[in-house]
Amino acid sequence: MNAVFTVSGHSAGAYLAASAVSNLEDPRRIKQVILISGIYELGEFAQTSEGRNIHDTFLKNLKESDAEELNICPKKLANAMYRRRVTIFIAENDSPKFHQQADNLQKAIIEAAGQAVECEKLLIRDDDHFSIIQNMQDRSCDPARHLLRRLRFF
Repeated sequence: MNAVFTVSGHSAGAYLAASAVSNLEDPRRIKQVILISGIYELGEFAQTSEGRNIHDTFLKNLKESDAEELNICPKKLANAMYRRRVTIFIAENDSPKFHQQADNLQKAIIEAAGQAVECEKLLIRDDDHFSIIQNMQDRSCDPARHLLRRLRFF
C-alpha cells in the first residue's frame, strides 16, 4: 500500500515543512502542505517580535548571504507540489512581517507554477501567532474547521 501524506508545521515548523518537501528527491507521496503562521525568509524573521526573542542565540552569526540561501525557494516548493495543494494559514493578529512573508510565498508559488499548484492563503480572524494553534483543539473555531476541511480534501 502506498500511503500519502499531509506535511504541516507552525511557525519555524512551517519553515521546516516547506523546506523538507522542497528538498525531497521524490515528493509524489506528499499530497498537500499546510503551513501555519510560518517564516519563510530567515533574514526577515529576526525583525519579528518572535524572532527578536531568539535572534541573539541562533541567528546573530548567520550571514545575510547564508540566510538567503536558507530561505524557502518558492519555485522548488512549487515543483515538488506539482498538481497538488499548498495552504498557507496566517493569523489576523500575526506580526506584519509574517503577513508579508505569507503573501510573498503565495505570490511566488503561483508565479512559479501557474495553475499547476493550488495555492491558497487563509486569514484566520481574531487569532494571533499562538492562539491559532491553541484554537485548533476546538473543532468549532475557525482554525480547526479550516484545517479539518483541508485534511478531508484527500
